This record gives sequence, C-alpha cells and structure tokens, in this order.
Amino acid sequence: DTTLVPNPQRPTKDMIGEDPITECFAAVANEAMRRPHEFKDQELKDVLWSFSKIGVRHPALFQKMAKHIVGRNGRGFSNFSSQGLGNTLWSFAKQAQLSLEVIEALGDSVKLVSTGRLAVYETSCLDNGEDVIK
Repeated sequence: DTTLVPNPQRPTKDMIGEDPITECFAAVANEAMRRPHEFKDQELKDVLWSFSKIGVRHPALFQKMAKHIVGRNGRGFSNFSSQGLGNTLWSFAKQAQLSLEVIEALGDSVKLVSTGRLAVYETSCLDNGEDVIK
C-alpha cells in the first residue's frame, strides 16, 4: 500500500513489543545475525525479503547480512539464483539500505535507476525501527 497510515491508527511501541509475531521476527533476526554462515543463500534471501515485505525495518540485520555476503571474505552472490539476487536487492532497496558495497559487488554491467518514488512512499511503512524488536 502506498498510503501512509495515519498516526492515530499506528500501533505504539508497547503494543508492538507485546506482539508474538514481532517476537518471532526478533528471534529470526537474532539468529541470522548470530550465525549467518549456517543459512543457505535462499534462506538468507527469504529472511531479508520477509522483513522488507512485511515492512519491519532492521538496519543492524541488513548491515550484518551485507557484510556477510559482500564484505571481506564474504560468501558473494555467485551461488544466488537470478531470482534470489533480485529479491535480495529488492529487500535492501525497500529498506533504503542498498549500500555502495552491494552495488559494487554487482559489477559494472548493472545499471541502477531510481524513479525517485522510493524515498517518497516505499520507506513510509518502515517506521517501526529496530529498537522495537530488540
């Protein structure tokens, strides 16, 4: 949905903190950050995609996964399927976390074009910061 949720209808941090689904996301984020090497490529992609699809912003998770994938001694993108690569990049973009390292790892043949709408409405649902699910 590209419309903002009016402030009176947004859940409070206390309401979110008591939500069992939010607790599940927190547990998955903690495990993925603790042991990313144990996740298969598709599993990492699915975790990142899930956070972005549902609109839960977690910068620490995305930074840790970026370092794991493209950082020094990272696993790289070579074993990702084309769909997995696309979904992973979509997840980073949705989180407004498409870092220079990720772009550089893609190589010169990739051209990233923005319509400018990403900053306007794509990140509007990401107002529940990572501090909520720690």
